[in-house]
Order: sequence, then C-alpha cells, then structure tokens
Amino acid sequence: MGLRVSMPLIIIISIFVIIILSIGFLVFRDMKRGSVVGLEKFIGRSAKVIKWSEGRGEVIIDGEIWDAIGRDQNLYYKKDDIVNVVDFKGMYLIIE
Repeated sequence: MGLRVSMPLIIIISIFVIIILSIGFLVFRDMKRGSVVGLEKFIGRSAKVIKWSEGRGEVIIDGEIWDAIGRDQNLYYKKDDIVNVVDFKGMYLIIE
C-alpha cells in the first residue's frame, strides 16, 4: 500500500524547485548590490582624463565619455591622468 508517485513527476518538481530557488538567489543578490543605473554607479571608480581646461573637461569610464568638473577648481589634469570619481552634479562627474 502507500502512496505511489511516478519518477518523472518527482524529477519535474525537483527541477521546478531548483529554478525557483536560483531565481530567488539571483534577485536577492542583485538587490544587495545597490544602484547600477545613473551616475551613482561611477562614484568611487577610476576614470581617465581625455581633455581638461579651466576646471572642467572630459573623462572616459567604462568606455563612455563623460563631462567632468574638478572638486578643487584650481587643480589641473593632463590627458591620460587617472582620477577618482567622488560625486556628481547634474550630468557632470566630480573628480579628484
């Protein structure tokens, strides 16, 4: 006597449970990462100066060119200097 369950049904349910748990894990992991959209994703990252004049210029980060302003307007950066992104203002990255 007893309850009989077919082996294909057990396999299908097991695969379904594994898929659901995997999706749950991926969603949870991505929620812990924080923002990956917008200029916030660049804060704390390094960028390379490609053009600089009078306290502002352009930097390249992740293959994209962004307008940037220096945290200290008196500092001058040269082409190919590596700088750190510390904040953003509007559509400008603030670097030091």
